Amino acid sequence: MTTPKIIAFVLLLCSYQFNYAQWSEQNTAPLETMELFSFVNDDIGYALQYKTGGFHKGVKTIDGGQNWNAFNLPFVNKSYLDMHFFEEDKGAVVYRDLNNSVTPTIVFMTLNGGQTWTDITPVATVVGQGVAKVQFIDENTGFMCVGSIVYRTTDGGQTWGKKDINQSQTTFNTILSMSFNDANNGVLGVFDGTFAYMGGMLTSTDGGATWTESYPNKGGTATGRVVQASSTVAYAGSPKGGYGLMELYKTFNNGVSWDTIVLPDTCNCAVKDFDFKNADEGAVVVASGTSNVDYILSTVDGGVTWLMNFEMPSMQEYDFELTETTGYLTGAFGQYYKLTGLLSITEEVYDEIFLYPNPTSTVVQWNSQSFLETCVVYDLHGKIVMNTQVANGKLNVDFLPKGIYFLELKYGSKIAREKFIKN
Repeated sequence: MTTPKIIAFVLLLCSYQFNYAQWSEQNTAPLETMELFSFVNDDIGYALQYKTGGFHKGVKTIDGGQNWNAFNLPFVNKSYLDMHFFEEDKGAVVYRDLNNSVTPTIVFMTLNGGQTWTDITPVATVVGQGVAKVQFIDENTGFMCVGSIVYRTTDGGQTWGKKDINQSQTTFNTILSMSFNDANNGVLGVFDGTFAYMGGMLTSTDGGATWTESYPNKGGTATGRVVQASSTVAYAGSPKGGYGLMELYKTFNNGVSWDTIVLPDTCNCAVKDFDFKNADEGAVVVASGTSNVDYILSTVDGGVTWLMNFEMPSMQEYDFELTETTGYLTGAFGQYYKLTGLLSITEEVYDEIFLYPNPTSTVVQWNSQSFLETCVVYDLHGKIVMNTQVANGKLNVDFLPKGIYFLELKYGSKIAREKFIKN
């Protein structure tokens, strides 16, 4: 077993960057819970919709979630473990049949949007512990995992090879999550099966033939979410288990070493879920430990800096997925949110500013660039608390509650931003 190289990136509040990502609650699927998303682009996506009795219904959108229409799954009134669509109308689902002693974990593929499904199950599968994942890169190359075994096909499921990760190590032998960026580069999240909830990450650069192992060696790290964000960069974490951690793990070199990203925590938070759409741009959903709210934090620099840009009532989160320019979040009891703004702003020019006194109890000042400037003050959640015109570089903040704020000045084509503390 290898020991990972972990470098802590402590994200101070002063490293927040502002972007204008906005999430809004959608009401297009009232009283229906979207349990799992699989989007092929910003507008076209599929979901497993939870029905009374524990069954799933397949639904599809072609307009970014404004409307959802049913599509056929292989069986009705059944529960599915996973689903992945790699193109419109082309995807796969995993179903478990405990009455089948030879292939209890079954894989189906459709190439026509669910009109027909083909059983492409490997010759023999295992039961696992109620977790199975499937992902296809294209019509030919795909992966499926259950228990400690990773299956790989290069001919659309006609034949499968398999790799048992339990052959190389015997402790972390349950696969909880899987993600491949292409036919070769992928990452697994694993679990030791004990109440210590120890986890780890396995990475491959040869399509799953061999795996490099890394383990945080700490409790509460059962790795329930992994994202292979590029051919070399991957992220891993232990969301959805309520382990109370505010950290992710990141590798720049396909698992040769892993760094620990410690997220900013002002409310005793814990990561619930996360996703990255590329090596740099991603977001996390975190639960507050001090109030009944959840937050979404976003990054545009690979986790070096974060912005807390959305607050919502706490919910039982089911799935979180980012696409090229938008994102989707779903929870129990029909909650369903969509990203309606960009994760970052690239067209503006930024300038430096020095604020004084800082901390302050009454006024904050700066060396003014012009007689009259537009001044906007944000709180830690990105909410605007002041928006005014200021003369001669002086702003009265005595009415603001104690806390940390960000002051933004606009003059001409330039923008300057800096943090200040109100005491």
